[in-house]
Amino acid sequence: MEVIDYEALGRKIKNARESLKITQEHLAEVVGLSSTHISNIETAHTRVSLPALVMIANELKVSMDELLTDSLTYSNKQYKVGQVVDIGEYRKEELVVMEEMFELLHSFLKKNKKNK
Repeated sequence: MEVIDYEALGRKIKNARESLKITQEHLAEVVGLSSTHISNIETAHTRVSLPALVMIANELKVSMDELLTDSLTYSNKQYKVGQVVDIGEYRKEELVVMEEMFELLHSFLKKNKKNK
């Protein structure tokens, strides 16, 4: 059994990178990895080391908790959903769906705001 959900971690890194409009090449250069390695982290084809993950989180201006929320039983990331609903009544899988919907809605609204 995997302790870390590397697919979710990779998606979160990719989403954070893209929201900052940072290329894989730029992120790789700043954190001292190859762009291929960053791509493999984002697609869960390789495991990221803890020091590399810390450097990535710092560059992307996200917390480790935010990146690893799908692997943690207790996570501060649930505050996004918790601000709207009582998270105690939902299973982890349901909270993940809510979080993804909030992120999609946020991206949609942000994109529409730019187009006005």
